[in-house]
Amino acid sequence: MDRSGLFPDATEAGCRLTGPELRVLLVVANRDYGGAERHVVDLAGELARRGHRVGCLFPEASGVADLLAPEVEALAVGGPWLPYRLTRGLRTALRVFRPDVVHLHGPRATLLGRLVLGASPRRRRPAVVSTAHGWVPRRLAMYPLYEAAYLATARLDDVTVAVSRDTAQRFGRWARRVVVVPNGIRRPASLPPYAAPLDCGLVKLGFVGRLTQEKDFPTALAAFAAARSELSGDFDLELHVYGDGPLTDSAHRLARRAGGRGVHFHGWAPPRDIPRVLAGLTALLLTSREEGLPYVALEAMAFGCPLVASAVGGLPELIEDGVTGCLVRPGDGDGVARAVRRLATQPGFAETVRRAAWERVESYSIEAMVDGTESAYRLALEWKQEET
Repeated sequence: MDRSGLFPDATEAGCRLTGPELRVLLVVANRDYGGAERHVVDLAGELARRGHRVGCLFPEASGVADLLAPEVEALAVGGPWLPYRLTRGLRTALRVFRPDVVHLHGPRATLLGRLVLGASPRRRRPAVVSTAHGWVPRRLAMYPLYEAAYLATARLDDVTVAVSRDTAQRFGRWARRVVVVPNGIRRPASLPPYAAPLDCGLVKLGFVGRLTQEKDFPTALAAFAAARSELSGDFDLELHVYGDGPLTDSAHRLARRAGGRGVHFHGWAPPRDIPRVLAGLTALLLTSREEGLPYVALEAMAFGCPLVASAVGGLPELIEDGVTGCLVRPGDGDGVARAVRRLATQPGFAETVRRAAWERVESYSIEAMVDGTESAYRLALEWKQEET
């Protein structure tokens, strides 16, 4: 039976297939906590609550251990030579945990896991599922070779999951079977109040994310400077930056060269604090040049913070320009500034966007995310059985 190809979403691939509980091993390889780690923490806890036995292999430095549900078996790896230690940890977990499904998250874990599992006889190895939370970052050393290896090994997956259609399409014919399972969050039951600038005359803009090349903080800073200049007679503007990363020092230098006034760096914010941060902003600036389907965009929409975002990755699938947020071309600081001005000076527009975004994100629930992931597991097991 030929079931190769690209499925628009997990529902069309046979969503909500039922069956006995599974042993699932989740693997992530990043040292820093980001979207993939957030996804793994949420997914692991919900799978365990649904009766599956769940293990999670991750680097100690990632912070995942502190956030996992107690039902999840944590397999932390530390020390130098992390790829080697993760490889050894994965081999040990395969022998001891004996998973039905190994679920790899992010390019590093996926490439490492495919190579380890691909060396085992197909009949003896578990079903292999990987999730592409975005694409291979261009900032990585030897990016072309890394991307080539990532694509060349994609056919070792029984099912490849992508968090957006844009990401799914980038696999082309390299992956055998691709399903789309968007990220999911828990939306508050009602729309939170808005931190509008009308009463206090203060416009609080936010930048929440890793300070890396693909997040493009310089465009957010340029947009802030342009908006502050245009609105200076009516509003005070502030830019609040939550996050750190390899370009932290560079971001501070850029802010100082731009005058520094009104720019506040808060460092990394724990995931539990992000809803509170977003609820206090007039707008969130998401100026990325590369994205999958970022959690911070979903949370901004859920907690009533209007989004001004680059039209990249899965963001145009989530945001309708002028309806559930504002989309601009990547690198268009003037376009971001115009959107900020519109939100600040047209309170009716801002409120309409907030409500439409809150309604839109209802379909991006954790329950839907886990339903789709469970279906991907069942499909992977079914297809593996057919092929062996």
